[in-house]
Amino acid sequence: GDLNRAKGKEGNPTIAFQCITDFNWCILGIYGPLSSTFNDKHIVKVDTNVQTICVQKICLGWKKDVVWHYYTAGGGVREERGMYLICDNGYLHWPESICPYESADKTTLEGFFSTYLESVRKDVECTFGILKGRWRVLKSGIRVHNTEAADNIWLTCCALHNLLLDVDGLSVGWDSGVPSSWEGEI
Repeated sequence: GDLNRAKGKEGNPTIAFQCITDFNWCILGIYGPLSSTFNDKHIVKVDTNVQTICVQKICLGWKKDVVWHYYTAGGGVREERGMYLICDNGYLHWPESICPYESADKTTLEGFFSTYLESVRKDVECTFGILKGRWRVLKSGIRVHNTEAADNIWLTCCALHNLLLDVDGLSVGWDSGVPSSWEGEI
């Protein structure tokens, strides 16, 4: 019954999930499924994971006490609390969503920043590549006609992926910021 509402840009019925990952391919948050007709700007507004990070300076809990530093335009260093998300230009330009500059000349500071930011965003793409490599059902497309079944398949693949990161020794210890297999060696 949702065929027309779920048609994506290529005309096929699809659903979308928004995922938050870290730099070590661990999936930290999943929101969805949503009809693929919703764009990223809409999804980020309703994503409960984004809301619990620190949207519009209202910190609700998830990693709200993380401290990070950044350079100001004048070269000084400032401190902030909470998390931030590295996004592409399809997202809203909130203080917590760090997007590249649009049409920035690569020889300027804005262009350099945008190029660097886009290279960091590749961690997310690598996470999805690893998921597709591990789970054949994701590589060839989930061929079920039930949104709940597709949701369960996606969530199961993501949970098993995170568990396998531990088995592979690639998970990160949250307190120290180093892989848990290195704890005690530093």
